[in-house]
Amino acid sequence: MAKQSQAKLEPMFGYLRVSALMARDPEYATEPQRAKVEALARARGGRIVKWFIDTDQSGGKWERPAFLEAIAGVDGGRARAIVVAKQDRFSRSVIDTERGVKQLEAAGGRLVCGDLDVDTSTPAGKAMRQMLAVMAEFELNVRKDYWVESKARALEAGKKLAGHANLGYDFDGGRRLVPNEDADAVRELFAAAANGASIRELVELLHKRTGKRFHRQSIGSILSNRVYRGEVHYGGETVTGAHTAILTEAEWQAAQRVKRPSLKKSGTRSLLAGIARCKACGRKMGSTSSGTGVRVYRCPKFGNGLPDCPAPSSIKEEALDVFVIEAVRSWARGEGLEDHVYESRPAAEPLAKAREDLRLAESERDRWAVETAGLGLPTETVRAGLEARQTAVEDARGRLEAVEQADTSAVVRTTLRELWPDLSTAERRQLIASVVDRVEVRRLERGAGVNERAAIVWK
Repeated sequence: MAKQSQAKLEPMFGYLRVSALMARDPEYATEPQRAKVEALARARGGRIVKWFIDTDQSGGKWERPAFLEAIAGVDGGRARAIVVAKQDRFSRSVIDTERGVKQLEAAGGRLVCGDLDVDTSTPAGKAMRQMLAVMAEFELNVRKDYWVESKARALEAGKKLAGHANLGYDFDGGRRLVPNEDADAVRELFAAAANGASIRELVELLHKRTGKRFHRQSIGSILSNRVYRGEVHYGGETVTGAHTAILTEAEWQAAQRVKRPSLKKSGTRSLLAGIARCKACGRKMGSTSSGTGVRVYRCPKFGNGLPDCPAPSSIKEEALDVFVIEAVRSWARGEGLEDHVYESRPAAEPLAKAREDLRLAESERDRWAVETAGLGLPTETVRAGLEARQTAVEDARGRLEAVEQADTSAVVRTTLRELWPDLSTAERRQLIASVVDRVEVRRLERGAGVNERAAIVWK
C-alpha cells in the first residue's frame, strides 16, 4: 500500500539556491531551504524526485546550471512542478521569473513557492508571483545602487577602495593613502628602471631595501601603477590628487619601458643545427663536441662506417656560423633590408584579455557585495570576502594598465644592423631560417675552405 500511494504522488523537482557559499558545506547551507521544500511538496500532494542545487549563483541572472536543468527536466516530462522555499530562490528578476514560469506552464508544469503558499496554477498565485518578483528585483537593484553610491562617495573623498595599501603607502584612519618608510624604496625602484636595470636587479633592489620578497611579475604592475602619482582608479573612474604622490610625472614616465619585440625562441643553443645538411645523404647535421673540445656540425652517420652515407661530412661550428651569418647579412644589405626601419606595435589580444579579466573581477566583487548584504553574516566575514575580491580587481587593473601603457607607448622602430648585436643565438637562428632553406656541407680533403665546402640554398 505504501509503495502504491507513493507512486500516486505527483513528481516534483526541488530547487535550492545559495548566492554566496563562503566556504560553508553546500548541504549545510541549503538545509533550511530543503526542509521547507519537502514540506511544501507533501502539502501539495507531491514528492521530490530530484534535487537541483545552484551554489554561488546570483538570482539576478538566467544562466544558472541547475536552474536551467530543472526547467528542461519539467519540459521533458520528468516532473510536474519545481518547488522552491521562496520565490526569490527561483529568480530575482521580473523578466526571468515570467520567462521561467511560462516555460514551465507551456510544458504542463508549474512553480510552487513557499512565500505565502504561492501556487502559480491559480489566478491569485500568478498575481502574487508577479508581485514577489517585482519586490525581489527591487531589492537587488537597491543593493546595487547603494554599492555604486558608496563607491562614488569614497572616490570623491580620495579613499582607495582596496583591501591593501600599495608598496610605499599605508592607510590613514580615513582609508586615504599616506607614504610610509618604503616610499624611498619606490623612488629608487623607478629611478633604477629608468636607468635600464633588469627585472632581476629590480627584484633584488626591493628585497634589499624592504626585506620583502617580490615576484618578477609584480615589478611590472608596480612600475605601471599611477597610484604613485597620487591617483585613485576604480571601475573606470579616476581621481587625481587623491593622496600624496611619491613620484613626479617625469619620474613615473621615465620608468615606463618600451619593449623591443622578441622573437620566438627555438629551444636550441646551436645556430645551424638542423639547417646544416650533409651534402652526400641529405641528413640534418647536429652539433656535438669533438675529441679536442671544439664544437662541430656532423652528419649523424659520421664515423660509424654505415654504407648509406657515402661521404659523411663534418665542419667546425664556428667557421660555418660565421660563413652563413656574413652571407645572410650581405644579402640583407644588397636588398636594402639591413638598414630598413622596422616598426612594431603590441598585439591587440593581450589588451582584450586584460580588459575582460578586469571586468570579471569587478563583477565578482560587486556580486559579493550585493548578495551578502542581506544575509546577516558577521561583518568580518563580509569584509574579508570583499577585500579578497577587491585585491583580485586591483591585480587585474594593474595588469590592464601595464598592457595599456605598452599599447600607447611609442612605436618600436629598429633596424637589423642595430638589432643584430643584441640578438640571442635562438633569435639569430630564426632570422636565418626565414631566408635560408638549408646549408649543404660536403666532405673535402683537409685544408679546403668553408666557402668550398658549404653552399647556401636560399628560400
